[in-house]
Amino acid sequence: MNFDELNQLIDDSIMSSDFRSKNIPNIDLYMDQVMTLINDGFSSDTNDEKRLTKTMIHNYSKEGLLKPIQGKKYSKEHILQMLLIYQLKNTLKISDIKTAFTAMTQWEDYNEEVLADSFDRFMELRGFEKETIQKCLTKELSEIHLDLENEKDFFIAMLSVATMSYALKSIAEHMIAAITEKHNLDK
Repeated sequence: MNFDELNQLIDDSIMSSDFRSKNIPNIDLYMDQVMTLINDGFSSDTNDEKRLTKTMIHNYSKEGLLKPIQGKKYSKEHILQMLLIYQLKNTLKISDIKTAFTAMTQWEDYNEEVLADSFDRFMELRGFEKETIQKCLTKELSEIHLDLENEKDFFIAMLSVATMSYALKSIAEHMIAAITEKHNLDK
């Protein structure tokens, strides 16, 4: 594998949806509509195993990650919460996501508009992640003279990427701990 192929692998691996809060209708939606909206909005990022399901939505509700629904419809705020959970669930424990959401809802100015702005800013930031990761990996692998065409060097590069992933997850967990401490939340 050469660096162009590595960059293509990174491109294929990192979610790149341009989904924003404006893509969510300002009317409440039934569960099937929510699933279609989210799964279609992230269709280029997901395979069938990663699609949002009714069970997932029910579990998010049971865990208290979503505010209680009125009737059988989900508001824009519910959908934004689901989208954030959907993005975080592969890295953070549900209890950590709940801690972050609890702290978020305690912001003085928290409302649906603030949540939408936070979601949009998060999605915009994700656009920079791919480029940053490509630059970082290319620089690191070049500086330590790994030849990605060499099977052993490729294995070492994979180990490095796995270690970076763990380090970033650990940083996120420490940030959750800081949020917990700041807001005096019990996990």
